[in-house]
Amino acid sequence: MGIAVLSEKAVLDQFEARWRDQGYKLVREPSQEELPDFLKGFRPDAIAVGQKPSLVIEIIGKRGKAANIRIQKLNDLFDDNQEWHLEVVYLSPETELLTPVEQSIVRKASHQARIVCETDPRAGLLWAWSTLEAITRNLEPELANSSLGSFSVIEVLVSNGHVSQSDGKKSRSLAKKRNAIAHGQVDVEPEKKELEYLLELIEHLTE
Repeated sequence: MGIAVLSEKAVLDQFEARWRDQGYKLVREPSQEELPDFLKGFRPDAIAVGQKPSLVIEIIGKRGKAANIRIQKLNDLFDDNQEWHLEVVYLSPETELLTPVEQSIVRKASHQARIVCETDPRAGLLWAWSTLEAITRNLEPELANSSLGSFSVIEVLVSNGHVSQSDGKKSRSLAKKRNAIAHGQVDVEPEKKELEYLLELIEHLTE
């Protein structure tokens, strides 16, 4: 997830009610005894238990290569574990306040993204991902005014049941390419099948 917040405590306070409504109990700074065996030695910011899958909540402050590597390593730990799910919260204290986008405009953007993807895959990925973020903010009203990082978009969609864990895993690969292109890695180009997957996901979420 990603939302403009000032501290780890603030973001946990922000989302604790949602997790509680989903049947979870939030445990902040869990002890080693409260963690599953495959996470021994790792100290997450919080866990949420009481429902399946249980959640390991990791709050990331400064974005960048180091943070991306850390999250990737953590994601690898969860690949073979269906009983626990990693939920990442990105702190964005300098996020500019945004406004919700009308659904009709989001649908138009979805159609435009498909056209752009056919002529310019890199630009198409950026446009499609922007559309996906707009959809995500509309699906989660409390995030409607917040800018979401690429990985935050995925975590919100997965953790709130809008897309499957499998979709989340596929989307993370595209998120990496989206970030690389957005930050000047112009020799990266998404594959046609990747773009088609993303466009179909967007169209599904706007139905």
